[in-house]
Amino acid sequence: AYMKHETSERLYKESAHILTTMLVTVPLSLIGATIQTLIIYSFAELPYEFLPTILGWTLLLFFMFDALFQCVAAVAPDGEQAMTMATPWLVVFMLFNGLIVTKATAPVYLRWVFEISPTSYAMQSIFLTMTGFRGREQSLNQELWLPAWP
Repeated sequence: AYMKHETSERLYKESAHILTTMLVTVPLSLIGATIQTLIIYSFAELPYEFLPTILGWTLLLFFMFDALFQCVAAVAPDGEQAMTMATPWLVVFMLFNGLIVTKATAPVYLRWVFEISPTSYAMQSIFLTMTGFRGREQSLNQELWLPAWP
């Protein structure tokens, strides 16, 4: 919202905002997300062999949600409407992650949401890595009603 107002006043160009976002905001947010993940991981006392998988998926989800929110912010007229537009996506992706709502407990007409939920794919990959089921995804998917790998 600030960028739209300031560019309409000709204080700077859109390219300057994009450049500062890419060079300052994204790296700082990435560092924050990495530190947060490492702190939570250390409190969980999980073996370090799972750290690359969990950190990788966490950062991938960070980039996906950051891109989603940037896209919504670009089309929304102000910050309040951007939050209103982004909240349903966030809620759906967080609820349909395979942990809170599973495919087995979801209504039949909502099972397609698992196929588009990035958090569902992240949870499935982390679960498969931690339980050692790599290579047996197809049989495990049928047993647990998890989304199929693309």
